Amino acid sequence: INRSLEQMFSRNEKNIQQALSTFHASNVVGSNMGIFHRHPTQQYELLRQLKDRSWVGEFSLADIAIRLTVTPIDHGNARLGYVVEWLERTQEVRLEHQVDVVKQATHEGVLHHRLDLTHAQGIYRSLGEGINELLDVLSSFSNVIAHAIGEIAFSRLNTEMKGNYQGAYRNTQNAINLSLRNLNELLGQVQFVSSSVNLSVQKLHHG
Repeated sequence: INRSLEQMFSRNEKNIQQALSTFHASNVVGSNMGIFHRHPTQQYELLRQLKDRSWVGEFSLADIAIRLTVTPIDHGNARLGYVVEWLERTQEVRLEHQVDVVKQATHEGVLHHRLDLTHAQGIYRSLGEGINELLDVLSSFSNVIAHAIGEIAFSRLNTEMKGNYQGAYRNTQNAINLSLRNLNELLGQVQFVSSSVNLSVQKLHHG
């Protein structure tokens, strides 16, 4: 095994032992693949049936997500052995699960959920931070729109949606501000007509 895989086993030894009590990172080198399975005979049969293609599978050891790629090495009709690639996907799987939760919540109009990046590193942290920043922008803009619509609901039409927005956000801002101006002008016209009618009625009343 390579150095990074050896470090992964050592780092997660106690966690792996929750699923495989006899596991010890120091014993991996020189052991067969059966140490990673509760029912190794099933795995041996699966390996025996491999022909000219690799087998790819994903499984969990305690809370560690792993993708395993096994490629048989043959010479003629003889099976010489296998090349095994281990890929730890714990951070990726956690992020995928959280993204699914946040995506579903966003579809339902719930914008306060954020990805927990406590254990995220490298590219996964960068991707998570980008998603959280996007959610912050969407949530903030949604609140601004709700405030502007609230002003209309309470007939406070001499205001406008403020902010330096671009693209689709700017189009929405312009549409709301135009609506506010048009409603304000319409209200002014209604008030003018109402005043004129009242004045005419008073003149008729006083003959």
